[in-house]
Amino acid sequence: MKLVCIGDSLTYGYDVPPGRGWVSLLARDLGMRILNRGACGDTTAGMRLRFSRDVLDERPDWVCIMGGSNDILLDITPNATRANMAAMVRQAKQADVGVILGIPPLTRPESCWYGWQAAADVARHNECITAHRQWILEQFPQQGIGCIDFYDAFLQAGQEDGSQLYADGIHPNERGYELFARMAAVVLRQCCI
Repeated sequence: MKLVCIGDSLTYGYDVPPGRGWVSLLARDLGMRILNRGACGDTTAGMRLRFSRDVLDERPDWVCIMGGSNDILLDITPNATRANMAAMVRQAKQADVGVILGIPPLTRPESCWYGWQAAADVARHNECITAHRQWILEQFPQQGIGCIDFYDAFLQAGQEDGSQLYADGIHPNERGYELFARMAAVVLRQCCI
């Protein structure tokens, strides 16, 4: 079985050494071929533009799509983000590729120290990430599409001090990516292995 993961820096594995991002950890854990097509800074529009080349041309059995974080940080409208996500899901289904969606985690106030967003925008952006999560959970599971809820996993694991999972308030650290990989493995074992 072959899986392609398409997304932004959260999929790419930003800010950890090669081989320590969740896609690499997942491939080792499951012993399967997984291609990482994460591109730092990408939006859902960019992912949609490269979807045929980066995903469909690889002829995978499954694709994991995780996008929306950069759309939200760049104040792209939810309708545009949703249209792009839905278009990628349609393309995959038309190509007979199974779909799994990743739900990105919330951001943290310390992200401002790194210049990822203004302090005044953190709460608003997190409201948008929450709405994005809700939309995914309302639209896709009833279509037989698996969801990896990284949002909820980080929320649950970080009850005492969520900052221990982040490198910079946006991107996970090694511990955070290990949690991503564990969550992804659970969903993949349920829906496609």
